[in-house]
Amino acid sequence: MDRFPDKPIDLLEEVFKSTSADDGKRSEIERLNEANQERRGDGKWVSGEPFGLQYDDEKDYVIERASDEFEVVMSLLADRDEGATYDELVEKYGVTKGTVKSIVKDRRGVYEAVEDGAKVGYEYTIVWPKVAD
Repeated sequence: MDRFPDKPIDLLEEVFKSTSADDGKRSEIERLNEANQERRGDGKWVSGEPFGLQYDDEKDYVIERASDEFEVVMSLLADRDEGATYDELVEKYGVTKGTVKSIVKDRRGVYEAVEDGAKVGYEYTIVWPKVAD
């Protein structure tokens, strides 16, 4: 099997096609990066969903997950407050030690705010619902 096309013009055409496809990919990546920058500027969530949370209907913020995961988070926090070690929490809830650390040490306030009705935006900014006058 030949590694190159039969005619030089075919090779040139292949190079052109791959360059055009590459330019298209580059412009798509740039477009997506700009969209993410805009979302960040607006304070909207731009990452995957943290354990126990899910996107809201508009996909702008994360909120309490409509499943048992959020209950696991809140139970895990309560058990930690009662003195459970990280290893005990890993074993009891079947989550990784990194997840336990993120929940307990890094994001406790986020989960507690979500439990009280807040949404979470870019860089874990707490967004409280607007109260009608």
